[in-house]
This record gives sequence, C-alpha cells and structure tokens, in this order.
Amino acid sequence: MSITTRLRTSPALVTFLLAPVIGELVSSSAPLPGFVVTWLPLALLYGCGALLVHELSLRWRSGWLGIALLGAAYGIVEEGLVTRAFFDPNWPDLGMLATFGRDGGVNWLWAVQLTIYHAAISIGVTLLLVRILFPDRWHRPWLTRRSMRWCAVGVGVWVVAGFGFYRPEAGLLIAAAGAVAGLTALARTVRPRAARGGTVPRPRRVFFAGLAGSAVVMLIPHLLAEVPDADPAVALALVVGTVALVSWRARRWAAAGWDDRHRFALAAGELATFLVVGPVFTGSPWVTATSVAVAVAGRRWWRRISDRVAAREPVEVTP
Repeated sequence: MSITTRLRTSPALVTFLLAPVIGELVSSSAPLPGFVVTWLPLALLYGCGALLVHELSLRWRSGWLGIALLGAAYGIVEEGLVTRAFFDPNWPDLGMLATFGRDGGVNWLWAVQLTIYHAAISIGVTLLLVRILFPDRWHRPWLTRRSMRWCAVGVGVWVVAGFGFYRPEAGLLIAAAGAVAGLTALARTVRPRAARGGTVPRPRRVFFAGLAGSAVVMLIPHLLAEVPDADPAVALALVVGTVALVSWRARRWAAAGWDDRHRFALAAGELATFLVVGPVFTGSPWVTATSVAVAVAGRRWWRRISDRVAAREPVEVTP
C-alpha cells in the first residue's frame, strides 16, 4: 500500500504526521528547513500525544471536554516535563515573561499560555481537522492497545530526554507530573453534557471567535508585560476568561447543529493569529512562505467543504 493510499485511509497516520505540522511549523515555532529534519522525532511527541488523547477520550467517552483536559495534560508534559520551559527563566521565547508573572520558580503566564496553546492548537486543531477528513472514523478506535503502548513509549522517550534541558527543583517536576495525573484522572471521569442549543451562526462568526481567542491568549500577556506597573493577574484573567467564553460559545454552536464549515472555521480562526503574527515577529522568509501556503491551501479546503455541505452530503452534527 502506497503512502498516499495510507494517508487517504488512515486517520492515525494523518494525525501522527499532522500534529507536529500544526504545533511547530504552522505556528512558526520551527521554520521549514529545520522542521523537515525534525519532523519524525517531533511526531513521536506531538503525533503520539494527539493519538493518545483521541483514543483515551473515545474509550472513556469523555467527548471534547475530555480532549480539552487531556490536551492540557499533554501541554504540561511537553512544556513542563520535556522542555522545562515552564520553569526556565532563560527560555529563548519568554521575552518579558521571564520576569512578568514569574513566581516561585515558575513562569506562570507562560505556563498557562502554553498549556492552553497545546490543548487548543497542537491537540484540538489537529483532531478537529482529522475529524473533518475522516468523519466516519471519528467515533471508532484508530489504534490497538499495543499501538497505544508504543505511543506512550514515544512520549516517554521525550520526557527522558527532558533531563538534558533545564533542571528546576525536583518538587516543581513532581508538581507538574501530579498536574498531568490529575487532569488525566479528571478526563476519565467526566461525561459530556448536552448544551443548550441556539442559532447556528455564519461560519465567519465562528472564525472570528477562534481568531479572538488565540490572539488574546498568545498576545495579551506579552503586550501587558510591556506596560509599566501592569498586574500579571490581569493578563491571567483576560486569558482564562477569553478561553472560557470562546469554549462556551463553541459548545452552544455545536449543540445547535453546526457542520464541517463551522468546525473548519474555528480551526482556521485559531491558526490565523500565527499566520499573521509569525512572519511579522520572526522576519523569516520561510515562515512567510509557509503562512502563505497554508492560507492558500486552507482556502481551497474551505471551498471543498462548502461544496460538500451544499450538495447535502451526509455530515455528522455531533460536537
């Protein structure tokens, strides 16, 4: 079976390869030349993480709430246990957040920001796009239990590699591991509840909701850090409040019977911040080229989804 055929038929393989593309390349964290070299090693972290989130949430019947909790747990694994960026005051991307919001050896604003980022983007957007690609496979397992164990090993290898990065106090690492365990246990017990439906908005409104959410999460902490005498608690409240509001609205829209146009619009809105800000802040021609290519591909994908919905092909309406 050719790789092209497998990509068309295997949501697991697509998730494995797509997750690092979303989490590292599209977000402008890694320019294209460097990303190509590290794609497969990163897939052991991002791809295996996303696959475990899907499989566990499916087996535990915890729905998108479970995905959000497990996605947050994944974010803590990557940034708290692997890169240790939650604790490292010299992490390259911190900027003013190295001091703004840092307390007790923890970069708190950075930690919250990246936990939300990985839950919403690295995991959430990846799985949302795969759901659109494979609607008939979404509610079915993609992996065997043996494959799940191998995915856990892949993530574990990265955790072990994390000991080559910054070394905070052991208590901080234990607390991070405890947070991962707590979120995972919570994801196992939650059950999705039916939300009160309403009117399904135009996809454009869903797009701007996703855009606003990602812009506030990724930009507000850095902007407020430049304001003299600004309170980190204000930035934290804005970030958490915005995420809660967007999540609440998306849940209600989904309950009202949105379709793949709305799902794609939400994912596109969340990524749009990075497509615009990435080229500006990095100044890299590779990042600019990637952003343009993703925007063009996204536009074409949007047209295909719209044509499919207009043709009244079967489209699931569950969130």
